[in-house]
Amino acid sequence: MKKKFLIGVILLVGAVASGVYLSPLNSWLPRGNRTSDFTVGTSVGNQAPDFNAVSIDGQNLHLSELRGKTVLINVFASWCGPCQAETPFLVELAKDNPNAFVVIGLNLGETPEAVKVYRQDFNVSYPLLPDLDGRLAETYKAIGLPTSWFIDPGGIVRYVHAGPMTLDMMQQILDDIQSGQRPGT
Repeated sequence: MKKKFLIGVILLVGAVASGVYLSPLNSWLPRGNRTSDFTVGTSVGNQAPDFNAVSIDGQNLHLSELRGKTVLINVFASWCGPCQAETPFLVELAKDNPNAFVVIGLNLGETPEAVKVYRQDFNVSYPLLPDLDGRLAETYKAIGLPTSWFIDPGGIVRYVHAGPMTLDMMQQILDDIQSGQRPGT
């Protein structure tokens, strides 16, 4: 009886350990060299869903064309107080890291005119994508406003944050990703 119990415990520990290793929340290190080795999704460890969208400036933007750079997708609304508080930090982070980093603002359901006013009010230089039909919001389901996804140069989601962030928080996450460390540890 003790032997069966011991074998059961060993199998259980092995199964749990395998599950932890393969869990998307713990998959900081790639399982393979191809992005096809990853599940497509918006959770940590997933390959970020590709999209094609038109910015308020008429620029056609494909997420997959930004491979090689770290990307921060930030879902916001112009009426959202926490979004307004966070936007100056996003503007500064984008300005201070122009070569290997891109911020994309994904507006939640407002008209292009409202997004243009927001851009002017906050002096936003990064691409802003209005999402009138809700297609992008359906893909990148915001947990609340604002929600941000940090995507590594290989297209893998490395960090998700719901709520506003400070400049120091954003810079630390960016630094961790660019140095190959898991953010938030």
